[in-house]
Amino acid sequence: MKALGAEIWDFWQNGWPEGYYIDDTEIEAEDDKGNCLLDLAAKYDLAEFGVLCPDGTQAERMREAERFSYFFSKWKKAQTKETLVIEVDKSKTEQIKAQLKEMGIKVR
Repeated sequence: MKALGAEIWDFWQNGWPEGYYIDDTEIEAEDDKGNCLLDLAAKYDLAEFGVLCPDGTQAERMREAERFSYFFSKWKKAQTKETLVIEVDKSKTEQIKAQLKEMGIKVR
């Protein structure tokens, strides 16, 4: 399963399960200051993000560890919004941003 970097970062910031940490990841999503390292427009294979493990004893962590993709998919299904990445001509950027904001669409 693949997802946009922007979606992964949204999950990272807003959907991370409390009391869990990431392990065995092949991709670093944030630096030591909490800044995003992902290309928000790129698609990433969720298998490369390893597993999420609960805080606790070693036995608890191994028993309850689950793939990152499991938590991400569960979070994504619960979302009422969709993340889009668009490319526009620079000369139209401000016009398009204004139109999207008028429609109540969040623009980052």
